[in-house]
Amino acid sequence: MEKQKALDPITVEVIKNALTSVANEMSISLRRTSMSPILYEMLDFCVDLYNSKTELIAEGRGAVVFQGTVNFGIDNVTNHVGKENVEEGDVFIAAWSYFAGSHNPDVLVFKPIFYEKKLFGYAATKAHWADIGASSPFAANYTDMYQEGLILPGVKVVKKGILDKEIVDIIRHNTRLPDSTIGDLTAQIACCDVGEKGLLALVDKYGKETIDLAIEAIMDQDEKLMRQTIAKIPEGEYSAEGGLDSNGLDDNPLKVRVTVKVKKDEMTIDTTGSAPQTPGPINCPFPSTVAVSRLAVKMLLDPHTRSSGGHWRPLKVIAPEASIYNPQQPTATYLYGWTGEPLGESIFKALAEVLPEKAVARSGGDICAGVRFYGISPRDGKWFFCVPGQGPIGHGASFDGDGGDALIIYLMSGSESIPHEVMEERFPILIEKWCLRQDSGGPGKFRGGLGIEKDIQILTDVVGGAVIEQTKFPPWGLFGGKNGLPNLGILWPGTEKEKKFGKVTEVSIKKGERHTVLTGGGGGWGNPYERDPESVLKDVIKGYVSMESARKDYGVVIREEDGICILDEEGSKKVRE
Repeated sequence: MEKQKALDPITVEVIKNALTSVANEMSISLRRTSMSPILYEMLDFCVDLYNSKTELIAEGRGAVVFQGTVNFGIDNVTNHVGKENVEEGDVFIAAWSYFAGSHNPDVLVFKPIFYEKKLFGYAATKAHWADIGASSPFAANYTDMYQEGLILPGVKVVKKGILDKEIVDIIRHNTRLPDSTIGDLTAQIACCDVGEKGLLALVDKYGKETIDLAIEAIMDQDEKLMRQTIAKIPEGEYSAEGGLDSNGLDDNPLKVRVTVKVKKDEMTIDTTGSAPQTPGPINCPFPSTVAVSRLAVKMLLDPHTRSSGGHWRPLKVIAPEASIYNPQQPTATYLYGWTGEPLGESIFKALAEVLPEKAVARSGGDICAGVRFYGISPRDGKWFFCVPGQGPIGHGASFDGDGGDALIIYLMSGSESIPHEVMEERFPILIEKWCLRQDSGGPGKFRGGLGIEKDIQILTDVVGGAVIEQTKFPPWGLFGGKNGLPNLGILWPGTEKEKKFGKVTEVSIKKGERHTVLTGGGGGWGNPYERDPESVLKDVIKGYVSMESARKDYGVVIREEDGICILDEEGSKKVRE
């Protein structure tokens, strides 16, 4: 802490915001130069700056769940190639969940930054590639990591400033979408160049010593804030449980359990008691388990500041080996995100009793609800792979307000839904319906947010696959709040073939056939009978809550006269009594 005295707080704050500005410039660069809508529309990436000890010093706009994995990736890659082989001008690439976390399509690219011939830090980005040569472009039934696509444990794609065309050629010939894939790769390399130039410009402006001191001061401040907040929580162990629908191979649910241990000013997240690793792909590699834990704790304890390595110093994560939160090679991990999601929300639930004004009821609980499909485009005769993007869900209510309607799940905060106009222009689909899902939010004094209803018509013959999780586990409410509706997918709705689904792989969908996605609502907070009847009336008028639900769930009677909804105060009083 003595180092902080060497710099005045204004200088520290100026440098802190300057570092964030560099990271945001990286994000803009990647978004504007990438070739896949997954990146330039959905923002399914992260961009970060790290010091030489791989501690986070600045984060740019992007998907927050990636961020906590990158330091693992940098450490594993540099150890793999040998730290003595890390040279100025190099750029590394890693596509392997056991090195970089996430799943193989979330490709890590990073560049070591040197100042006066000495390693100063790293510019890094992790971005989702649309196809990385898996046995199927998208499947819920992978059984080992070799089926999930090209494995790159860590290689130099740029050596001393020279692009390695042989590595690029290997990548090009291991993807069904060579042009956009190589385009996204070069966008990531350019993004790292932007980070390097921006960081070195700050070093030139303020001097290396000043930047070093400022970075340490920033991380020390964040560590101090986290420790102070943790120390206010009563010491003890707090547990919660959730579940997963299946492993993708059978229909048996899997247990999720987390214990949060608080001792003085430190916190431990322990996943002991969760299901053992499964033969299917719904396993979460340890770096992503750590990342989800970091994110959930940060959201609870310090939600309003940008993250740094200092936030993680008081936090420890324990996940038994060969469990779904610490699988061992060669176990498949493609659906790691759906496994990480209930872990984070179980952390919220575990701490709700001691942090009631910070925790929230559960969200709808799914990441990218929808059918992904591939085929030959009737427009140009080329192979295509359609990723529908984020499926917004309802968020859980809190102690002082309703949950948000149709929002991206907390894991992917910072990313966005792909606009329908872009999807219909790029792919042979027609989105026929897109609306809020009535009655999906859990009743409570404060209502859970609403999920969405989405109807899609396919305009050519395709092969599809989907993962819709949390169809068996309704989003829980808190403190008397009721559950929201769970997620649901429907293939061929309204026909003899109609099929409700959660996970499906390699299903044939013909031209003109349809499917429906219903995303879950958030859980409610508090006794529904304590909700202001006028608020219930407004929800009914807006179509968020039906008259039937208003009476059954909230004890509020609403009648319609000449097309106008009117609150029956006397009738409501009798029902509530």
